Amino acid sequence: MNTFAKMVRVLGYVLLYLAIAVIGFGLITTWWFNGFGALMEVLNPFNVVNFIVTAVTLAPGILLIWASDKIKERSNIMGSDL
Repeated sequence: MNTFAKMVRVLGYVLLYLAIAVIGFGLITTWWFNGFGALMEVLNPFNVVNFIVTAVTLAPGILLIWASDKIKERSNIMGSDL
């Protein structure tokens, strides 16, 4: 795996873990300040807005990890001349 693919993968995992931490912090503060009922409203499976926001928050990290795999595959196909 070349250096660029490794850097992209590390950045992807950093962004993914930060996004998970932000989402977790938001859920904990919702529970702490507004109670368990408010947390259940946020986690309601019919709350489409929460699902979209969660997907948008996690997407950069997931896409960078996916891109690093594609970069690795392409560098293996083209050889180590890069």
